[in-house]
Amino acid sequence: NYMAISASWELGFNEYNIIALSDSEKNIENAEIISDPKLIEKYTNDLKAFGGSGKINNKYIYRQVLGKVIPLGIGFTLNPAADVKGVAVKTEEGLNLLEEKEEGEASMKESTTTTSEANTENNISQNDNLDVKKERIYMKISKIEEITDALLKEVSAASVTDFIAEEIKKVNDQYLAEKAEKETALKAASDKLETVSKDYESLKKNLDEVTEKLSTLEAEKAAKAKEETFNARMSSFDEEYDLSNEDREVIAKSIKDLDEKAFEDYKNNASVLMKEKSKAYKKALNEQTQKDAVASKEEAKASEIVEKNSEEVVNQAVDNGTKASTEIPNSVPAAQPSVREKYAKAFSLEGFDIK
Repeated sequence: NYMAISASWELGFNEYNIIALSDSEKNIENAEIISDPKLIEKYTNDLKAFGGSGKINNKYIYRQVLGKVIPLGIGFTLNPAADVKGVAVKTEEGLNLLEEKEEGEASMKESTTTTSEANTENNISQNDNLDVKKERIYMKISKIEEITDALLKEVSAASVTDFIAEEIKKVNDQYLAEKAEKETALKAASDKLETVSKDYESLKKNLDEVTEKLSTLEAEKAAKAKEETFNARMSSFDEEYDLSNEDREVIAKSIKDLDEKAFEDYKNNASVLMKEKSKAYKKALNEQTQKDAVASKEEAKASEIVEKNSEEVVNQAVDNGTKASTEIPNSVPAAQPSVREKYAKAFSLEGFDIK
């Protein structure tokens, strides 16, 4: 039965690291210690104490208790919860107990009292090393350092259990107070966050509305500016050219999406292609036509005046020539031109430069 019975104990604690050991390793000095609170929280559910497999990344994991640790109890069992085996004792104490036991047995054998009660009384009175029952007292324990081996022999179990209960209550009260404080702070932070979140949502909604209205206004402004530019361009064409409805439709389709430079190029090209429809061109052509008509009319009038004057001169010359013919001597040869013919020839239209 050697090593069959082992010690199993319970501890009270609220802080711990997680240590990871390989399959064959048992020494905590060779362990990988995980002290990051986030990683501890992450791997806690993998611990056997919390229903996990007890392994992460092919390594066995355990808890390394920290902070204020309170011993709750110890017992001897055939099936300890921890990975332990047997009970460790001090060698000297074990030898002393063995010697005391042997001495007690020897004293009992030497007794010659015939009655069992007498033998029992004699044995107890004659051997101080035997276990003698005596009344234990109740004592108030104020700190764990007061619990010693000597004290445990004098005080009752209630003294220790009451002390442990009070320590657990203190830790529990402290834990509950800290928990309540953190919950209060968390609730206040949560309420504040909720308020901030609502304010943010309200501001975001207002901003979205303003942004949407601004976008609408900018779109309307751009559309209006585009419309005004288009109307101004069409007006400039109407002012410069005599256009039909068909002309306006073609021009409108061509210039509606043009930028400033493209429009200037289009306008320059139109000034060549639509020259005959230009109002300035038509006006100049009309003025020239009117000038030509006036000039032609004046020319015709001058020609008429010249012709009339020429006729009068000729008639007068003829008349004068007729009168002078009576003075021509009869000896003038008949073959020579008459005075009428001479004047008619002299005042013919070929002799005048008509302008």
